Amino acid sequence: MLPSFSLPTLPSIPPMAPSVARHPPSAPAIPTTSPAPSGASPAVNHTTYQPQAAPATNRAPEPSVPSSGHPSPLGSSKNPAIVNLLNSGPDASVYLSADDLNLLAEDLNKMLTDIVVDGVDPASLPEMSMMQPQPSPSSVPEHNLPLSYIKVTAPHEKLYLEEFYSEFAAIVLPLPAWDAQLRQYYNPARDIILKLSANEPFLMAAVLAEGAKSSFKKNNLKDDDDAYRRYLSKCLSLLGPAMRSSNATLTHNVEAVLVTVLLLTSDTASNAAPDWRPHLRGARDLLLKLARQRVRSTPVLVFCKTWFVAIEVLAGISSRGGGTLANDEIDLLLTPTPYEDEMLRGLGVLRANGFNIFTGAHHDTIPLFRDLTKALAERRRRRTLNKSLEGSWDHMRLFTEFWNQLQVSFVTRQGVCTVQEYQAQAETTAIPEGALVDVLRSQVMVSWMDVSHQSFMLAALITLLTKFFGESHTSPQVQLLTNELTRFLSVLSEPQSHRELIKCSLMMISWPMYVAGLNCHDEQQKYLLMKYFRATAEGGSGTAQHALDRVYSTWKNHKQGIDVDDDDDVDRLDIVSY
Repeated sequence: MLPSFSLPTLPSIPPMAPSVARHPPSAPAIPTTSPAPSGASPAVNHTTYQPQAAPATNRAPEPSVPSSGHPSPLGSSKNPAIVNLLNSGPDASVYLSADDLNLLAEDLNKMLTDIVVDGVDPASLPEMSMMQPQPSPSSVPEHNLPLSYIKVTAPHEKLYLEEFYSEFAAIVLPLPAWDAQLRQYYNPARDIILKLSANEPFLMAAVLAEGAKSSFKKNNLKDDDDAYRRYLSKCLSLLGPAMRSSNATLTHNVEAVLVTVLLLTSDTASNAAPDWRPHLRGARDLLLKLARQRVRSTPVLVFCKTWFVAIEVLAGISSRGGGTLANDEIDLLLTPTPYEDEMLRGLGVLRANGFNIFTGAHHDTIPLFRDLTKALAERRRRRTLNKSLEGSWDHMRLFTEFWNQLQVSFVTRQGVCTVQEYQAQAETTAIPEGALVDVLRSQVMVSWMDVSHQSFMLAALITLLTKFFGESHTSPQVQLLTNELTRFLSVLSEPQSHRELIKCSLMMISWPMYVAGLNCHDEQQKYLLMKYFRATAEGGSGTAQHALDRVYSTWKNHKQGIDVDDDDDVDRLDIVSY
């Protein structure tokens, strides 16, 4: 799966009976496997999978409202119940106002001003040519929009657009969606951003800025760093005229500004420079407004909500300051609805087996991370007041539910195993299509859905044990979970093997591996974690160095017999682990 997700057509593969296996939660032992054997194989194999949906839990009920006759946004639903669901309720445009757009634009304005610290004069910037989509809409594919979808003429624009297309878009959404009809992977985030950028120059300027920044990280050329700031300044100068334009609807303008805000937040939240929280006020308020009204949002607005939720969850569980939402707001935004689920399936974000490629775990775990986020926020509040917090029945309930989710299997619960081991347990010679699986030259296969999902579940269990039940990192329970968590990194023990993996997929498990780093004491595990953070830094992670510095400090304290809580580190940077 290359960074651009342009994959060759796969050969015909025998069908496999779809299923989502849930192993009984009664067995306390966590399985382990020996390190993957080394060997030689001529190529990396990319394979796919499409199991059926698991039963949904903890879903918010859809309101009972009269149908407005609005057509299904997916246009392909066969189930009458789903069609009725999509047709019910008022449209989001009924509740959008100029104030929503102005608040978003104000936050974007402040964000850009904070980032462009050099005060570049917009008059000195190179002129941007007008970007236009392909002249024949019928020739534009639904997925995997080509690089030529947006026409740019200046050489530097071509350079940075290509960098965004091939590199940065995969950082925004590391795990791709799967088109079963075309039998190819695609990046829905990149497609949405390109479609909006074709008609919104300020978003296009942000896209080119991120392309320039990606190029700077790769080549360390001053021209690229200067271009990054110049394009952000250009974005700012284009924002005002775009907001006054009468050529677009209010909904379209809100979508374009919201996507721009989230695109830049994904960048700034994982870096130590600007404070990203104040710049999400408009996005938070808009999404809360739509959630309270239970309106039928457009596919782009639903996508943006999922993007925001992914940032909010990571911030709540990994950053020193937590997320941006109050408790009641967390309940409102981090409780999935059937309408949104159906929209996400249409976008390819939510797979048929329940795996969410944005959150990196089963969709049913969003309410669990909602509750964990609230528990960690309460812990931070009590520690600020010098009040102790003991484990409660609610924490025990949460531990049990995360444990139950640990039993979920998408392709293979082992996550990392040899092809022979998989074929023996699956009783098939073929690895199914769309499965987000990589096969290394040593015939070791990596099931990214299983690795990512289980990594988050294990890290959540470790967090509950250490932060709410007083377990030390040396306790047998914590070490058992840490050993299983670091087992997934066995693929990095082979020299240069990480270069064969999906370009940025390792970034999906940055927080779990950070948790593993804070609790491991085995030298081999430390070696693999050091390789892991270097591999993610190479892939584009903005937090790899910060996480590694904190892990090094923790290991030093452990050798001296000091067990310091991560939340007590006053020097810890307030960044999102990604």
